[in-house]
Amino acid sequence: MKTYQIHGKVISDIKIISTSTGTPFARFTLEHKDKPYNCLIAGQKAFNFLYEVKNGSFLLLEVLPNERKQLVVKQYELKQKLTTSFQYKGLHYPHKKFNR
Repeated sequence: MKTYQIHGKVISDIKIISTSTGTPFARFTLEHKDKPYNCLIAGQKAFNFLYEVKNGSFLLLEVLPNERKQLVVKQYELKQKLTTSFQYKGLHYPHKKFNR
């Protein structure tokens, strides 16, 4: 089987579609040259992928095409990670009351 390297942007949410067999499968859509591709990633990589990659991330993938014209991911590299800002404004607990 011939492997290909493609790069693109994730344009859908990553969904875990099967864990009943013991092997997790994740599904997402990648946009490469303005064309969407359905991609699958299997095994423990699926959980790591779900944790690292978000909608809008840029990836470099090493893939194998299957008979349904989906791309099965063998390896991935995160090119541009989206940054999420976390704004912490301090504790929201009330002040302690002192009895005099």
